[in-house]
Amino acid sequence: MRMRRKGNLETRAANCPSLYEVGDDALDSRVEEERYIDLSKWKNAVLEVGCGKGKFALEYSKSHNETAYVAVEKMTNVIIEGAEKAADEGVENLLFLRTGAEYLKRYFKEGTFDKVFLNFPCPYKKESYRDRRLTAPSFLEIYDALLVDGGEICLKTDNKRMFEYSLESFSSYGLLITDVTLDLHSSKYVEGNVMTEYESKFFSMGVPILRVVAKKR
Repeated sequence: MRMRRKGNLETRAANCPSLYEVGDDALDSRVEEERYIDLSKWKNAVLEVGCGKGKFALEYSKSHNETAYVAVEKMTNVIIEGAEKAADEGVENLLFLRTGAEYLKRYFKEGTFDKVFLNFPCPYKKESYRDRRLTAPSFLEIYDALLVDGGEICLKTDNKRMFEYSLESFSSYGLLITDVTLDLHSSKYVEGNVMTEYESKFFSMGVPILRVVAKKR
């Protein structure tokens, strides 16, 4: 079901200093201008691709004040709530960016991020759509460029097929796979875990959460 468009989006977005709205022209593949966003005032930086309404981003940012947190989502209609909460709560180290993952290298320099979070990305169950998965090789190339040496990609999902595909994709790309668990909330990795909206829902239903970390060598 398509999400109904929220009212006064343009005005609401303008009142959110943490929200970067990328114009449609910047999403055109013919545009070559690079618009790097400066995160140098923070000690380190992390990236979340597909942040949804921003629950994870808000909680993580507030407990990691020294870290710049960039939360990426394609639709303003989705991220506006998180951006407004960040503004209301005065969370200064959280930045929302409305763009697609395929354009991230236009806005950040190589080696910008220490970690990439992929929290419950769309599994694109049809095999013909596998290249759209956020752990497909084309996306791994982007994360690889943006991560520091030794940087991590942390994936959480409830979808076993997506998880198996991702493990194979990480391995084939040459990433070092660590911290694999088929039931996060019954594992040692649950300590310090921040739950997303989806994770809270699945956890309440008793659905096991799959998690893996893949490191850039």
